[in-house]
Amino acid sequence: MSTGQQQSLVTRVDAFIRDEGLFRREQTLLLAVSGGLDSVVLCELMHRLGRNFQVAHVNFQLRGEESTRDEQFVRSLGERYQVPVHVHLADATRYAMDNRLSIQEAARVIRYAWFRELIGMLDAGFGMIQEKKDHLDREQRTRKPGFRLLTAHHLDDNIETVLMNFFKGTGVSGLRGMLPATESVARPLLFARKSELESFAVQNGLQWVEDSSNRESKYSRNFLRHHIIPEIEKLYPQLSANLESHISRFRSVEKFMDASIAHKLQKWLVQKDGEVLAPVNRLRQEPGVETILFELVSRYGFSSAQVPEVKHLLETDTGRQVTSATHRIFRNRAWLIIAPYQTDTAQSILVESLPASFRVGNGFVEIDRMTRPPTDAELKLPDIHYLDARNIDLPLLARRWKKGDYFYPLGMQKKKKLARFFIDAKLSPTQKEKQWVIESSDRILLLPGQRIDNRFRVLPSTKDVIRVWFRAG
Repeated sequence: MSTGQQQSLVTRVDAFIRDEGLFRREQTLLLAVSGGLDSVVLCELMHRLGRNFQVAHVNFQLRGEESTRDEQFVRSLGERYQVPVHVHLADATRYAMDNRLSIQEAARVIRYAWFRELIGMLDAGFGMIQEKKDHLDREQRTRKPGFRLLTAHHLDDNIETVLMNFFKGTGVSGLRGMLPATESVARPLLFARKSELESFAVQNGLQWVEDSSNRESKYSRNFLRHHIIPEIEKLYPQLSANLESHISRFRSVEKFMDASIAHKLQKWLVQKDGEVLAPVNRLRQEPGVETILFELVSRYGFSSAQVPEVKHLLETDTGRQVTSATHRIFRNRAWLIIAPYQTDTAQSILVESLPASFRVGNGFVEIDRMTRPPTDAELKLPDIHYLDARNIDLPLLARRWKKGDYFYPLGMQKKKKLARFFIDAKLSPTQKEKQWVIESSDRILLLPGQRIDNRFRVLPSTKDVIRVWFRAG
């Protein structure tokens, strides 16, 4: 890369910041820095642009000495640029176990929670410093420009995000990927390719550290990056260039669609006693009703896979309903009513795909799949049920138990009615009232928090496992 091209990257970043309104000149920037190539380039670019910045680094303690090396390297960056470095030591493994999250998701939650906390502390400190400058007039003393969080996400990251969202199934917002700026974070490198950042770093003699976990394909993003995208590019060499233009186009589509739908819903929706009422006849007549319904219900915890169910409510009789973890939608005469989820009124939840999570009468259920049998230690965990998936078909139905229900309790070859099982288990009347079942093809699989059906127990030959977590309360 020539000197002119190097300067071009600096100039382009500066123009991108202005065009997207990422932050104000007087703001101090908090750079999320791992020590890898991308965040090192971000530091250098902000330095060259003369921006006032500080560095934030999270040591998740996941890679032993390598994690310590990364922290020390980031501290050395602070010395190089003569800027403060803030380090947070976190036990990502324990947090993941305690909150039943994947390591990647746990790290993301920890990272952004600490960034928010740190910015709050820094903003408060900045305000106190400003108040002590007596020579400033009153307006200047009370104005707090605040800190702005920056991450080093680039265009390749965004292309991967778009593909992951497409495979998972999302609305238009998923297809436009990450935004250059949100209320909580700005991404000044989002327009640039990874190769541009690497060329800039090499030409300028920048040093960085490599995260060995980035080479592992066990994480979905890495698998996509190392295997799926290269294979697709063999057939479609212009994949990345085409997706870059699609991202820009979908940003425009989303803005237009949001404004149009917001205008319609503002006229249609009725707010009453904490509930949202949507007119059935209006929705029936609207072209593209599925898109309108998704934008309406997704804000209440409903997935794109549930939109057909919600649409079906437009043609059903009064009384039918669809539920998310927090809300339910039901038909009442000429209205669809969206109401906060009440466990004492909801009767059933349809689970059409996994993973899934939802609330039942006596707690909270999360269901996913495993491609290996559980270990003996895992089988002893009291709040996790494991089922052999071979004879289990989707959709699953979670519902309240009813008189006449029976199953084959684990360890028994004979069926037992639930009423008798509850007596033997010494459940109180309140506990019995709150008990739900999960079934498939009219066969009860388990009673969350109690017992699985013996017919679906894990065997030595089991390879595909459905795992059910249950949290009481």
